[in-house]
Amino acid sequence: MSTSAEWLGDVEPPWPTPEEEEQERKFRTFRNYVRAWNLELDDGLGVPSGNIQTDLDAICATPVFRKTQASGALTAQLERDYIRGELVLRAMSAVSGGSNELAACMALWLPVQAYYAIHGLGCASLQALGQPTPYQHKMFRVMMASSLLPKYFPGALQAKAVWDEHGEPKTEGIRVDGASIKEQSNLATPSPDNKTLLVAKSLTTTHNDTLDDEVEKYKRREKKKRLPNGVKSHLRSKMHPSTILDLLWRMRTRANYSDPAMYLHPSKTGSEAVDYCQDITALARRIALVLRAIIRTRLGHQAYEELNSTLPNE
Repeated sequence: MSTSAEWLGDVEPPWPTPEEEEQERKFRTFRNYVRAWNLELDDGLGVPSGNIQTDLDAICATPVFRKTQASGALTAQLERDYIRGELVLRAMSAVSGGSNELAACMALWLPVQAYYAIHGLGCASLQALGQPTPYQHKMFRVMMASSLLPKYFPGALQAKAVWDEHGEPKTEGIRVDGASIKEQSNLATPSPDNKTLLVAKSLTTTHNDTLDDEVEKYKRREKKKRLPNGVKSHLRSKMHPSTILDLLWRMRTRANYSDPAMYLHPSKTGSEAVDYCQDITALARRIALVLRAIIRTRLGHQAYEELNSTLPNE
């Protein structure tokens, strides 16, 4: 217990610095987004059983997959993409339930791997559907948003952010109004009452962040300090809708490049890091199940089992 002398200055209380407060704010924003996505998907699609085969069978039994014909080809490129996606996902699962000390380190690593796990399985899904392999990350997200998500992804996983007539981001595929999204705090603990708003906010803020990145790229490329009239509107018109995959990309680039310091916060609160690691792994597993279903239905059960036989036993 602190004495009065300590609080008078003999011992400085451990107040966080402004930099630490900013790290905590950013980390908790993305932690809340990921948790809200899991709550939204649990509510709309049901809680996964924990058995991959059972959950995969359930998705493959839905109408959209029952109508999908097994006419895809098991190519070497598809196999490579599938294997890298599956192995990354297994690595995520192996470390996400570890100790507080391990989770504090994994909080930086897992957002990167979540994107790459889905990138591998997503590329394999596109090939199973007879589409070309995207060799740029932006093209991958464009192709997923335009062809796979609208047709195959259930519930809130179809949600996207686009621009309204006033140049403001709005959501489609999820029922919330723009004013409520703006009013929703990023730092509010996700709950049944606010989970949908936080999911929507994760998409609209991602859409705005993407535009900001495009603006900065334009300024560097054209060597301009200010944007000429009409350029921002033109940049908006060229953007693809922001989806859950763009949120994963946003978290991946923050961890790799733009803001790794935000992940210093969970190193001070190990239990918080464990929750975050489990949440982001659970979200990646959710998305991966749909991608596996696409691959299985397009290749056929026998070819899919042959593909999985190349993987080491879990």
